[in-house]
Amino acid sequence: MVQESNKRGLGFTPCAICGVLRRHGMMSLALDIKADFIAMGNTLEDEAETILLNIIRGNLWKNYRDKIEYKPADRKSLLLRIKPLSEISEKTIRNNSKIHQLPILKIQCAFTHRSLRSEIAPFLIKMDKKDPHILYNIVSSIQREKSIKTQVEKVYKCKNCSSYSSTPEYSACRMIQTIINYTM
Repeated sequence: MVQESNKRGLGFTPCAICGVLRRHGMMSLALDIKADFIAMGNTLEDEAETILLNIIRGNLWKNYRDKIEYKPADRKSLLLRIKPLSEISEKTIRNNSKIHQLPILKIQCAFTHRSLRSEIAPFLIKMDKKDPHILYNIVSSIQREKSIKTQVEKVYKCKNCSSYSSTPEYSACRMIQTIINYTM
């Protein structure tokens, strides 16, 4: 899909393709097995990087998604995503994994070098060495912000796959259809 997007000039980055389709796969599986929620593996570093990326890209509002109320609030269709590791550093997770002999997946994406995140991560590592609280400070500053008002957003049921989305067409369906249309 990355090659096709590049060849056709569709503008989908590797991270966009992976992120949209990975979330779609997780949501589909979770609904199939009737899960109550999806536990994500985001770490403290992931959260701090994402916050800075949202600021750099001018999408500050994305840092406050947890304050958005969705209508209809149908939890059977809108699975809650939780992040139990979001305030735990990768180093702590690695150390715990060694102590408890838990395997860690150590595969790096072939497209990492093309992402803006790959430039932010070393910056945060450098800053963390100067101030070991910096990652937590970035993440907690967003969580503590009380002046952001809770929004209410409409939720749509996708006409193609019946998944719930913030737009009439689910992002995975839209992306796949765009690539299919350009390959024909």
